[in-house]
Amino acid sequence: MTDDLENAAKVLEASPNYQIQRRLVPKDSYGEPDPNEEVLVGIILDTETTGFDPEHDSVIEIAALPFTFSRDGRLFSVGTAFQALQEPLAPLDPEISKVTGLKDEDLAGQTIDIAALEAAIEPAVLIIAHHAAFDRPFVERLSKVFQEKAWACSMNDIAWKEEGVTSRKLEWIALTFGLFFKAHRALQDCQAVLELLSLTLPISGRTGFAQLLEAARMPTKRLWAVNSPYERKDALKRCGYRWSGGEDGRLRAWYRDVSEEHVEDEVEWLTSEIYSGRGDWIDITNITAFARYSGRV
Repeated sequence: MTDDLENAAKVLEASPNYQIQRRLVPKDSYGEPDPNEEVLVGIILDTETTGFDPEHDSVIEIAALPFTFSRDGRLFSVGTAFQALQEPLAPLDPEISKVTGLKDEDLAGQTIDIAALEAAIEPAVLIIAHHAAFDRPFVERLSKVFQEKAWACSMNDIAWKEEGVTSRKLEWIALTFGLFFKAHRALQDCQAVLELLSLTLPISGRTGFAQLLEAARMPTKRLWAVNSPYERKDALKRCGYRWSGGEDGRLRAWYRDVSEEHVEDEVEWLTSEIYSGRGDWIDITNITAFARYSGRV
């Protein structure tokens, strides 16, 4: 029966009038390292939470999927995932239950074993999340082990738009590559991220993982538009600046992260378009993968 269905799918694929979506089947290996080659450990991480604010919301599900890779970005083995649920302090918002499929009864009495989680994370030299700026602040509140690791983001550290992918949402990227999966459960999201990282991108001809590794290794600069005129806030927002209210000890200012080669152009734009010729309010911070996407910087 399976062969019949696959043959039917291939017939449809041969026609320009149909597109086929296949269920994502997790792999346990993507290849073998060369003899005596250095092998590194990475983690694909995903969380489900009670909301969007790490100050007031909490993790209700976490998955950490280990894998091995080479320095030049080839993927090898896939390990056993760490998975855990956590009962929140209050009943789930119905919208969260709708998105995740988790109910209060699923979480009752559940607790994340922090020692086991730390043991799973410790060997990794790199943690990858799809929207790391969301996940990292949440998990850094669970354990300091997450503060000590380099991080990368499969949503932001790959040039999806330049590769012809019109949305950075994980489900949409998968659909673009002819795959579907049960989204918004932590382990399934991790498996989807790893599979998509293994694929060759259509324009650059590189794998997503190779592109992500290159971006993670590249230092960036955070430009703070300190004391920028209030009436210029919309221009800052349009150009990708985000607001920091200063409550967490950071500067109270609009900020944006840019690569080193774009710093000069960005400073010139701020000076002319935001500060009317004065650039002395611009503060610049160095950012590496060890701090990137953290709420602490």
